[in-house]
Amino acid sequence: MSKDPAVLFYTSDFLSGTITMTNEQVGQYIRLLCTQHQTGHIPNEYMLSIIGSINNPVLKKFEQDESGCWFNKRMESEHEKRRRYCESRSNNRLAKENNQTESKHMSPHMSLHMSPHMENGNGNDNANDIKNEIEQIYNAYPRKKGKGQAVRAIRSAIKKIEPVLLLEAVHKYADSVAGQAPQYIPYPATWFNGERWLDEPEKSKDEQMIETAKKFMEEASNGTGAFYENNALPAKDV
Repeated sequence: MSKDPAVLFYTSDFLSGTITMTNEQVGQYIRLLCTQHQTGHIPNEYMLSIIGSINNPVLKKFEQDESGCWFNKRMESEHEKRRRYCESRSNNRLAKENNQTESKHMSPHMSLHMSPHMENGNGNDNANDIKNEIEQIYNAYPRKKGKGQAVRAIRSAIKKIEPVLLLEAVHKYADSVAGQAPQYIPYPATWFNGERWLDEPEKSKDEQMIETAKKFMEEASNGTGAFYENNALPAKDV
């Protein structure tokens, strides 16, 4: 089987996560992410040949496995999500093709008597696909409350947005609220009925820290803000 040529890439997350890198380091980071996606965990020798030094901040974006190879945890997660989704869709497609092949080999007489049942069977396959997609989406949501209402809300939501896109939006939301107390996370039915997947993505703690650092550095370079007030030299007497 050929390698999957694509993976979901969240541009906003990438920009905020690389704001303190140089253009050269961003290029190194992209190359390493692509290498991991296509070939798996990255050998230590190749890692060093790309980044040049263990002091390179790019290295902090990766973790080492038991064999000493490097991997980016987010890339690993996104790759696995896409693999599971593609595998599920492939299995569903094969099951439908098998049903169609079996129906072609039926005699006209059998086909006449079985066609209503086959139509019901195909309908059941589609219903099972939708049921599985709804279950995946519900399981990905970070708070498990009111499943009956949640399922109805998700069923309504996937009429407005592709299930795979909704699933990715839920994963992204779950990442943004990781560590929050459950009482501050909306019930799933509330989130889906409110079309909250359209909301501006909430910033994680890391992103907030990066924004604060960026603002601090801008104020320092412009001679304004808290940095300037706390570190400005006293004015000289004229």
